[in-house]
Amino acid sequence: MIDLSKYEVTAVVAFIGTIVQTSVAVLLAGLFFLLSRRAGRRPYTVAWSWALVALAGGIGAVVASYLLPNSGPVLGVPIRMTAAVLLCYTSYLFGKLLFSGLLVVGALDYIGVPVHHAVVRSAALALAILTLTTVVLLQTLDQIVIVQAVIVAPTLAGCAFVLMRLPPQRRGIGSKLTILVCFLTAVLWLAYGAGFLLSWLHRHEVGYVNPFWGLLRANPFIDTVMEMLLAFGLVVMINEQAEREVEGERAARLSELASSGERLSAVIRGAMDAIVLLDGKGFITLSNAAADQMFASADASVAGRPFAQCVAESERIALAAWLAAPPTGDVPNRAMLGLRPDESTFRVEASSADLSLGGSTHRLLVIRDITGREKAEAERLELQQRLAQFEKTEALGRLVSGITHELNNPLAAILAAVGDLLEQEPTGHKRSVLAVIHEQAQRCRLITRNLVYFIRGGEGQRQETAPTTAVGRAVEEVRPEAERSQVTLTLVTPPTIPSLMADPVALEQVVANLTLNAIEAAGRGGRVRVVLSVRDGRLVLAVEDNGPGIPPLLLSRIFDPFFTRKPVGRGSGLGLPVALGIIQHHGGTLVAENIAPPGRGARVTAEIPLGPGKPRAHQMEERPLPATQRRALIIDDEAPVRSPLRRFLERRGWQVVEAEDGEQGLQILRRSGFDDFDLILSDLKMPGMSGIDLHDQLMAERSDLVSRLVFITGDVVSTDVAAFLRQTARPVLEKPFELTELDSVIERLSGPRQENGSG
Repeated sequence: MIDLSKYEVTAVVAFIGTIVQTSVAVLLAGLFFLLSRRAGRRPYTVAWSWALVALAGGIGAVVASYLLPNSGPVLGVPIRMTAAVLLCYTSYLFGKLLFSGLLVVGALDYIGVPVHHAVVRSAALALAILTLTTVVLLQTLDQIVIVQAVIVAPTLAGCAFVLMRLPPQRRGIGSKLTILVCFLTAVLWLAYGAGFLLSWLHRHEVGYVNPFWGLLRANPFIDTVMEMLLAFGLVVMINEQAEREVEGERAARLSELASSGERLSAVIRGAMDAIVLLDGKGFITLSNAAADQMFASADASVAGRPFAQCVAESERIALAAWLAAPPTGDVPNRAMLGLRPDESTFRVEASSADLSLGGSTHRLLVIRDITGREKAEAERLELQQRLAQFEKTEALGRLVSGITHELNNPLAAILAAVGDLLEQEPTGHKRSVLAVIHEQAQRCRLITRNLVYFIRGGEGQRQETAPTTAVGRAVEEVRPEAERSQVTLTLVTPPTIPSLMADPVALEQVVANLTLNAIEAAGRGGRVRVVLSVRDGRLVLAVEDNGPGIPPLLLSRIFDPFFTRKPVGRGSGLGLPVALGIIQHHGGTLVAENIAPPGRGARVTAEIPLGPGKPRAHQMEERPLPATQRRALIIDDEAPVRSPLRRFLERRGWQVVEAEDGEQGLQILRRSGFDDFDLILSDLKMPGMSGIDLHDQLMAERSDLVSRLVFITGDVVSTDVAAFLRQTARPVLEKPFELTELDSVIERLSGPRQENGSG
C-alpha cells in the first residue's frame, strides 16, 4: 500500500489543478483569438489575446516543472533546483506578470489612452529582468509566488480602476463583469500571497496550521473559474464596442446625408421605408410617399400633423419621452404600435437622428413596418442557428477534439491510478483525500464528455444495446455521489426489456446527467428514483426526486445551454442540454415537469423509440472468455494508463503483458502464435502503429482474433475515429473511464448474466 503524506497529496492535487487550469487557459486563448478576429484586430484585442497566451504559457511551465526528473514533490522525492526547474519557474513568473501587464495595456487602449509599442517592449524587458533576478535570488516557488502576489494584485486592481474611467454610455455588462473579476482576483492574490508568506515564515515550526491552507490547495481550481469569467467579460466588452462603432457609423452616415436640405428631401421621398422629419414640437414637416401610405392614405399626406397621432394612444407617453431624449447609439431602434387611418394598429420599428437645418434642430425618423416580418424572421433565425451550429462544429470541433484528447489521457491515468489505490481499501484520512481526487477527476470527466457531446450534437457509435445494463451501469457510477449527499437512490427496471440501437456511452451520459441533477435537487435526506419501462413501443426513462420542484418561470429555460441554478463551480449548464441533444438524436423526446401537488418534487422523462429488437435481460454476442488461465495484452503509449490497468487485472487472476505501441503489441502476438491472449486492450491513437492499424493488420493475419479486441481512446470526436468505431462495432472504453467499466466490458465478453428487476 502506498503511503501518501499530506504534503504529497497536496502536490498531487496541485498537479491536477495546474493541468486543468492549463487546459482551460489554452482553450480560452484559442477561442479568444477566433472571436477577437471576427470583431476586428484592434490593439486592445491583440493585447488581451496575448495576455491569455502568456497566462497559458506560465501555468504550463508549472506543469512542466512537475514532469522534470527529480524536480517536483512527487511521492516524497525532494526538489532539486536544476537549470530546467529555474527556467520553468522563470517562465511561470514572467507569464503571470506579462498577463496582468497586458490586461492593463488593453484596458488603457480600450478607454482611449493608447500605449506605444516602444513602451510595451521596454516594460516587457523590465519584467523579464525582474523575473530572472527574482527566480535566481529566491529559487523557491513559495517565495516566487509571494513576489508575484505583490505585483499582480495591484496590477489587476489598476486594470479595474482604468476600466472604471469609462463614460457611463460605454459601460456595459462586459466592462462591469471584468471590473468585478479583476478586483476579486486581486483580493484572491493578496490572500494567496499572505498564505505563502505565513508558510515560509513558519516553515520550521512543527504542527503549524496555516489559516489559508484550504484556499492555497484550491487556488488552481479557483483561478480556472476566474480565468473563464475574465475571458467572458473581455469578449462581451469587444462585442459591445463593435456594436457601438457600427451604430456610430450609421448615425454619422445619416448626419452626412442630411447636410443638404435638397438632397435630404430627394432621398426621403425616394426611400422604401417611411421617413418623416419632425420639428422641435413634434410636428411632421416632411414625409415621403411610404410614410403617407403607412399613416394616411395614397391621396393624403401626414405632413403638418403631430407625429403622436401616427401611433397608438397607449404608446404616446413613451414616445414623448423618447423624442425628448437625445438619440444614442446604445438604443438605436424603438418598437411601437403604429396607427392606420382606420384606427387599426400595427407593429413598427423606428430609428432616429438629430439634424441641424436652417439654424434649428430637427428629428429624422426612419420607420419600418414589421408586422409581416415574423415568418421571415423565424426562417432567418433558423438558418442562423444552423449556420452557427455548422460554424461551431467546423471551427471548434477540431480544437475541442484535440484538447479533450490531450486532457482525457492524463485524466484516464489519474482515474485509473486513484481507482487502483482505492481498491486496496486505504482507510482514514488517506481514503478521504483519494476520494476527493477521485471525485474532482470524475467532475472533469463529466465536463469533458458533456463538452464533446455538446460539440458533436449527440452523434455517436450506434450498436444494439441492452437498456437495463446501460442504465444500471450509469446509476452505479453516480451512487457514490448520492451516498455523499445522503440521498436514497433507487433503480426500478422490468425483468426483461427489448434491446435498441443506441450509443451506450451516450445513453449512460444521459442517465448520469439526469440523476446527478436529481440528487442535487433532492438535497440531504432526499429520495431519487430512476424508473425504466416500455410504453407504446418506446423506451421510457423517468428520473424523479422529492425536492422543491422547478420554479414555473424556469421550466422553459432549463434545457438552454449554459443555464444553471447551481452555485458557481457546481455546474456548467451543459448537463440537460447535452441529454436533450442525445435523446433527440436517437429520435426521442425529453420533458421536465413538476410532480403534483406542488412541492412534491420534479420528474424528467425521456422516451426513445425501440424499433426492431427482441426482449432480453442482457445482450452481447461476443467470443466468451475462459474462466481460468486468462491472459491479457495491454497496448498503450501512456505508462501511467497501463500500470493501474495491469494491477487491476492481476488482482483478478489475469496474467498481463504490456506493449508501448501497436508494433510492439503485434510482435508479441506473433511470437505467441496469436493464440496466447484472451483479451487485447489497445489504445486507438499512438505514435507509429495506431490501434486502427493494429486492427487492420489483425484482420489480414488472424481475423478471428479481432473478437478479443477492446479499444480505449480519449478521442471519439474525430471523423476518422467515429467512422472506424461505427464500422468495426468493437467495445470502446472512452478515456477517462472507471476501472469498474473495464469489469463490465470483461463481463460482456465473458457471456450473458441475469439482471435484477429493480435496484
